[in-house]
Amino acid sequence: MAIDPQEELREAWAEIITAGFPPQATALFDDVSAVDYATATSVLKPALASAQKMDQTRLGKRLGDQFREQYGRVAALAREGK
Repeated sequence: MAIDPQEELREAWAEIITAGFPPQATALFDDVSAVDYATATSVLKPALASAQKMDQTRLGKRLGDQFREQYGRVAALAREGK
């Protein structure tokens, strides 16, 4: 959520700051439900413990893509002042 999509994260944060922390954009930026406790224990932990490295790779790609897309939506909302 911070390493792979780092460029998108930085852009989203800059847009939020520039826009004066609009509430929808800020809330979406803060949303880490994709890696909440329930997901961490039911999805992330088994994938990371798997002997199948492809499980880990798929999970990393899925999460990176998900947060990259989320940060893009954050930046768009911030530009709209939402």
